[in-house]
Amino acid sequence: MNQSFYIGAVGAQQQLQRLNIHGDNIANVNTNGFKANRSHFAALIYQDHRGVEEDLPMGVGASLLMTSTDFSQGGPADTGRTLDYYIDGDGFFGVVDLVTGEVTFTRNGAFYKSELVRESGEVDEEGEPIMESVYCLGDGTGRFVLSQQGGLIEVDDTSEALPIGVFDYSNYNGMEQVLDNLILNARKHVCPGGRLELSLTMRGELLHFSVLNEGSPIPEEILPRIWTKFYRNPDAEYHGSGLGLSIVAQILSMQGLDYGVKNMPDGVMFYFSIPGTYISFLEHRSPL
Repeated sequence: MNQSFYIGAVGAQQQLQRLNIHGDNIANVNTNGFKANRSHFAALIYQDHRGVEEDLPMGVGASLLMTSTDFSQGGPADTGRTLDYYIDGDGFFGVVDLVTGEVTFTRNGAFYKSELVRESGEVDEEGEPIMESVYCLGDGTGRFVLSQQGGLIEVDDTSEALPIGVFDYSNYNGMEQVLDNLILNARKHVCPGGRLELSLTMRGELLHFSVLNEGSPIPEEILPRIWTKFYRNPDAEYHGSGLGLSIVAQILSMQGLDYGVKNMPDGVMFYFSIPGTYISFLEHRSPL
């Protein structure tokens, strides 16, 4: 069959995914705190053709590479409720599930008075703790809103301003993908029996990640080119699609984060840094 038919079929299927993303955005246009998703496409590479100096990649259309969330500021709406809040600028509200301890970040500021039954700190005649009921700020789904110090917010008078925490972090889109791609790249190039080392350090206000694999160094003249889409080192034993590191560069560049690669005495190290606000908040959060 003519290759153009395959290209057309692939393109139609990928455009259907794009329409599904747009449809989800339209369906949630009136959802509080909803942020639209954007689709990003990349060319498909399925084989190489011999060129004059190097192989030339050939493909059959485009594929949905990733989706990212549009975190741009939306317009405020007057709801008439004293417990509705919105963030003017960057940041997220933090809400915690007391059962699982999971902290979630959201832009949805539709909050409510939620009852919380807890120990009062006193015991009865049998030595059992006496329970008390208090009202704290919640999101209406069983989770409680966090203050800037990471504690719960008791609500006595709903007309008073509450110390609601606003948190920001750089893991908006794809940070998990960044680590997965760097680790996969290191596993492919580590020498037989060699060491693969992940490092996480805090320096000042920055959190530094690095992935080191023992093995042959990358030629210095090639280092600036490895972030280029579809580039592959012709001397490397492993030949992938050439997309993994370009995706890393795209995600980190979109967020203005520092990243790079350098040869070490015993191998190659890839690294990137993010602001430590999010991690610092979790480490210093007061007891719930």
